[in-house]
Amino acid sequence: MRGKQAESKRRFENKEDEKIRHTDKVMIEVSHLKKSFSNGGSLLHAVDDLSLKMYQGETFGLVGESGCGKSTLGRTIMGLYKASGGTIRLEDQSMGTHYGKQMKREFHQKVQMIFQDPYSSLDPHLMIHQIIAEGIILNDLAKNKKDLDQQVAELLTTVGLDPNFAWCYPYELSGGQRQRVGIARALAVQPELIIADEPISALDVSIQAQIVNLLKKLQKERGLTLLFIAHDLSMVKYISDRIGVMYAGKIVELAQADDLYHCPLHPYTEALISAIPQAVPLREQHKKN
Repeated sequence: MRGKQAESKRRFENKEDEKIRHTDKVMIEVSHLKKSFSNGGSLLHAVDDLSLKMYQGETFGLVGESGCGKSTLGRTIMGLYKASGGTIRLEDQSMGTHYGKQMKREFHQKVQMIFQDPYSSLDPHLMIHQIIAEGIILNDLAKNKKDLDQQVAELLTTVGLDPNFAWCYPYELSGGQRQRVGIARALAVQPELIIADEPISALDVSIQAQIVNLLKKLQKERGLTLLFIAHDLSMVKYISDRIGVMYAGKIVELAQADDLYHCPLHPYTEALISAIPQAVPLREQHKKN
């Protein structure tokens, strides 16, 4: 009992489990991060004094119910929201709580995001080629137009789409195909860290496993650091090395995926696990990349 209490205290205090590090290199470190929103005459603390480290080459799963602050955390790290307090460090560079123009450009070449809604996250007025090529052009990653076209075609192939999709508009694609385009767009600038914010929640169940397996494959092949945000603990466990359980703006439990799933210590984690339907688990044979 004493050992379990000590372990519980370690997880509640959000200390890293030394056993699971892929490397000793910290990819991103969030320290005492806060993000609040005005709610009438009061403040809603969506992210409340949260600290977290992610290591190079790991997949970190962030799970919690809607409204717990997990997407706000991802968007604040990405710079889409201005933090109310705290610091964000990418490798050895402090990003502070705001981004200058040049720093923002350098940051977004290293850190990219895959959004929840594959319908609203793609500009409907642009062809798929333009959507994927934008980051390549902004970061001067193509030698010429031929090289640009080749990179776009290769990215589409990488995410399981025919290169001819480059000349389609988003409305001509299904939800799963659009999300693959979103993944290709994120990969286009050769990032080191990808934040995947609920990337499967808007997709049909039949497509969700395909997208998760694609992300898992890409992470392994490219050595990416991946922050995978979702409310489905079974999916998070499948793809993640470590899992952080978020509740009311804080991480209340952090552990290796298997440890957390089989031996949860926080009551909220136990509730999430008990809510998982007892169905056939996700298996490799279902994947389609």
